[in-house]
Amino acid sequence: MKSKPSKTGIKKRKADALDSEEEDNGAILRGGERLVPSSPVASTFPSASRSPATIKHEPDHREEDPDEGVEDHDDDDDASIPAEESDDECLDKAAELDALKEKAKKIDGAQVISCRSPGIGFGLTTFVLDASWKPWMIAVLEGNVWVFNDEQQEIMTKWMFDHEPNPRPNKKEWQELAQATGAPIEKVKTWFGHHRPRILPSWQPRATKAASPRKRNPPVVFTTEDKEIMSKWYIDNKDAPYPNPEDLQELARQTNKSPKQVLQWMRRNRSKILPDAHRLGTLSPKVVAVLQAWLDSHRENPKPTPEDLKALSIATDTPEDKVLNWINHNRPKLEGYTPNRENKRLRKESVAILTAWTEENLDNPYPDQDQLKELCRATGFTKVQVHSWLIHNRPKLIPNFQPPDRALPAPSVAVMQKWLDEHKDGSSPEPDGPEMDRLIIATELDRVQIYDWFTRNCPKVIENYVKPLHRKRMRSSDSE
Repeated sequence: MKSKPSKTGIKKRKADALDSEEEDNGAILRGGERLVPSSPVASTFPSASRSPATIKHEPDHREEDPDEGVEDHDDDDDASIPAEESDDECLDKAAELDALKEKAKKIDGAQVISCRSPGIGFGLTTFVLDASWKPWMIAVLEGNVWVFNDEQQEIMTKWMFDHEPNPRPNKKEWQELAQATGAPIEKVKTWFGHHRPRILPSWQPRATKAASPRKRNPPVVFTTEDKEIMSKWYIDNKDAPYPNPEDLQELARQTNKSPKQVLQWMRRNRSKILPDAHRLGTLSPKVVAVLQAWLDSHRENPKPTPEDLKALSIATDTPEDKVLNWINHNRPKLEGYTPNRENKRLRKESVAILTAWTEENLDNPYPDQDQLKELCRATGFTKVQVHSWLIHNRPKLIPNFQPPDRALPAPSVAVMQKWLDEHKDGSSPEPDGPEMDRLIIATELDRVQIYDWFTRNCPKVIENYVKPLHRKRMRSSDSE
């Protein structure tokens, strides 16, 4: 059986602990084994006004003695002294203290002082660090930080000076440095990251995205001549409006732009210049073959009914509006097809359909996408034709019609106004054909927007320019 410690031995240990506490000038905090930095470390890392940091702590259940300062009696000592630990436990704690001392040797000037507070047994291992210890020192003792000695730091510092223009090791050099220092590569990289600016003040780290934001290239500006060149190419190649590499090189040479810039502009403006050709170009050869077969079998009356459009849409897995656009675009190409007078003008039944729809929607005579598709299918017109008819006939069908204020970009309005001023002496101040294509390119608007603007502004032009011109001609004829 283990023998209980004598009261005399316990009192002697308490006295030794008090003596050691006085020798440390009150710097020892309550705890068991603790680390205290020597003067060099304390001078390098001055004490901070923060609470002590504890690495490992086993709570002390000793109650404070209310009669502190009064002479202790033998009968009172048994209540304040904890039970003595076993010899094996004490050996374990001593071994742990020795391991901690070995770790502390890595820090220059650090030392471990073995001390005990009053009433605490030797076996308790509460390592308390005073305020002069920095967080990185605590991390070293916990094993979370790798500390390089002078020899290792000299190896890495010499490597930096030898590679001063570019002190960034490659993969092979990282491995060589890790082998020379005996440290993991990650620790070597961390050391380089912290010490490189201090060792080489002239060295500048790589600029980050936040420090030096990426500069955007200035936007490419296409002149009116450039737009006319590319627009003319589109008009000349309606059947295949997709330039090959040779065409791109030629257009790039004529516009003094790169092929990539030319291609980007053509992609953005293809649907504006050739709306039908752009949509038709997306149909696959199989779909075109089915639609062409339908056209060949309906030469006498190549206008599809709503039932025909629905059947063709299901057979080709293509939206009905695209099917109708393709048929309207390719119907004049049929051999022997001669459009009669009824084909040249708006058909009566189509006009009746659009008129009825407008009268039914007096509050909002502007069809949405679904209504527009339905009108195209019922009348056989394209979207542009339906929009054009509604723009021209809404003021006639709706009393006191006031078009909504649709704000257009000021540069686009200026281009159209300039066109009107230049054509004030003409018979028709509304653009058509090639003139419309040029305005689409110059204003970057679609046909519907341009038609709408001219419809709202043409009456003023006719009143201001056409009528005075007519009077002038009448006067000249009278004088003759």
